[in-house]
Amino acid sequence: MVTNTENKLNVVPVVIGSSYNAYGIVRSFGEEGIRSILITTSERNFVRYSKYLERHVIMTDVNKDEELFISQLVALGQELAPRKGMFFPTHDEQLAAIAAHKEELLPYYELPFSDLEVCRQIMDKANFRQVCEAEGIPTIKERLVHTQEEALACLQELRMPLIAKANIWNIDVIRSFGNKIAIFYDENTYREQIRCYYEALPNGELLVQEYIEDSDRDMPTVNCITNREGEMICVYVSEKVRQYPPQIGTSTAMRACDPEDPIFQPVIEYTRRMLKAVGFYGLSGTEFKYDPQENVYKIVETNARSEFCNYLQTLVGQNMAYQLYRYHLGQTVTVPYYPVLKSASAFVPFNDRFYFLHLNKYNYPNFVLSGTKRKASLAKPVTGYGLTPKDMPAYIMAYILSAISGVGAYIRIKHNIPNNARLLDYLFKKR
Repeated sequence: MVTNTENKLNVVPVVIGSSYNAYGIVRSFGEEGIRSILITTSERNFVRYSKYLERHVIMTDVNKDEELFISQLVALGQELAPRKGMFFPTHDEQLAAIAAHKEELLPYYELPFSDLEVCRQIMDKANFRQVCEAEGIPTIKERLVHTQEEALACLQELRMPLIAKANIWNIDVIRSFGNKIAIFYDENTYREQIRCYYEALPNGELLVQEYIEDSDRDMPTVNCITNREGEMICVYVSEKVRQYPPQIGTSTAMRACDPEDPIFQPVIEYTRRMLKAVGFYGLSGTEFKYDPQENVYKIVETNARSEFCNYLQTLVGQNMAYQLYRYHLGQTVTVPYYPVLKSASAFVPFNDRFYFLHLNKYNYPNFVLSGTKRKASLAKPVTGYGLTPKDMPAYIMAYILSAISGVGAYIRIKHNIPNNARLLDYLFKKR
């Protein structure tokens, strides 16, 4: 049986999220004998079935009602007393809300990350670019726009293809584009989407960037823990093997790399300088992309929190969430600076196989894989983003929910249903 280990403050991890990011944290603590509390916005998730949980709590979506979300956190904190919780949010808006209401939450929770002012220097992508440029870190050319006219002017100022995304995480942008970001290869499509966006959101803010085409160098991500002085406690590097949708989506397969390989020294140094410059404390992941035209890695963004494929860090010997927990409580930190294992892989169960062996035939034929090639791309040891048959209820439910989503994705493609329309509503209206 998994039980909470004793510590000076008797602090329980409070993980906010409903997918593999949350599950990776929950399992990582579970392997250290610590049960977590999980907060989600609904019962429809597989993480709530995990044996590594102490309990599951449903709360209001912070995007819908931030004040109610915070009041529910306070109520949970009062219920936990005399124990305290320690937050591990998995999305920017969760972290930002918690940081903004720090004074209300501190009596009941530990916040193992920087104050809102520091976090916003990273979350605000336009400000983030200024910080990076001041540190001599190569950045992608971009423009922050507030009107349709400014957005269309980017066609003369930046090279195609272009990417448009929220400057700070905003659910309205996702609803407009059908994803967190949108990539445009031709001017007419860009003009039409921008027109639709500003008709729906006249005061909308967008970050428009040049899109760097993929090359033979995969996109590296540098994950680390930084202490209260903004100094790295450990370094981990991974590369995206696959993502869905291809080129702009969320990873479905990742590969852990050797941070001591000379090819990664520039991106590690860039990350170190940036985090030190803003004085960031906590977990972070910084993404880079190689620009073959300029022969340099350019910084894409930094997530000021745990990332989607966090269990791969635990697999290679760097249980970052748990080690940050120890550091924050003043306990001895035992994480190695570099991973113990120099190579390992992770894939999203069901999705990585279904999308790239089957679904891509209909919408992304250039990214279709054979089973043999997919298997060869995964270096051993391999994990399903932390999901394990030893946690059977969560394991089964993850596959059921993924299969349902996969069928939904297939229906969208076959009927040309946009991602920003609810599937059932769209089908019902068509009848």
